[in-house]
Amino acid sequence: MDLRLYKTATSGNVDLFKKLAGENLNLLLNETPLENTVLHLAAKVGHEDLVKEGCEKCESLLAKTNSKGDTALHIAARSGHLSIVNFPVEKSISVSTSIDVERGNQTNIIPGIQNQGNNTVLHEALRYHHSKVAKVLMEKCPILWGVVNEAAGNGNTRTTLEIYPDVVDLIDNKGQNAIQVCIGNYKKDMQGYNQDVLNCFMSMVWHDDLLNQPDIDGNTPLHLAVVNRSPGMVSSMLKNRGRIDTVAMNKDNFTPLDLALSGINPIPEEVLFSFHAPKV
Repeated sequence: MDLRLYKTATSGNVDLFKKLAGENLNLLLNETPLENTVLHLAAKVGHEDLVKEGCEKCESLLAKTNSKGDTALHIAARSGHLSIVNFPVEKSISVSTSIDVERGNQTNIIPGIQNQGNNTVLHEALRYHHSKVAKVLMEKCPILWGVVNEAAGNGNTRTTLEIYPDVVDLIDNKGQNAIQVCIGNYKKDMQGYNQDVLNCFMSMVWHDDLLNQPDIDGNTPLHLAVVNRSPGMVSSMLKNRGRIDTVAMNKDNFTPLDLALSGINPIPEEVLFSFHAPKV
């Protein structure tokens, strides 16, 4: 990396950065031996103004990864620099969307880039217990919930949640907590994984409000389990019937059982029967 650029990144000298960019914009693409860009270095040290300027002057830096597969956002999230995370995330989503719309794909976004441990920026924020950073990431980019890291792909859900204890209490921009997001992301080909995660979430929740929390549409986790046609999840939740509110109404005045009986979201008869089982 050019010595002047390196000193700019570590010192946070925005004026010098602008001068160098004006002389040769390609200079901003210089990397260190570990493949860190000026954006990586500025994010690590915490130079907010320089990070913003770097994003504006050279958008391609946002997607650049170093030798460990980290983007500058990974480093900012890991360091807990909330003020730095905000702007690059919004810029990354904007850049990603414009590129992906052209390609007909709106899910492959920059904040979803995974490093060598398959961690996204959200995984890194949670791993280092930066709950405020994680909350911002969830609100601005809720699709990150559905990305499985290496903190989950091997089925070590208990370990995952012990590393990321704050995840249970976080709320995304749909008003959904981790339990609702887990259910909402239900996929038939990952049924076992989804079920394990849900069971772990439920075992870690120490107050029942989270188990019955309505999202912005008034849907509780049980509503969502019915809507997503996941009999396994419905059954799992109803085993905790003493803690689950089975008669909660969403904004359309439907209870989970109403939805199950509607025919739109068919649930096996044996699961329907458990709605009427006595509380334990």
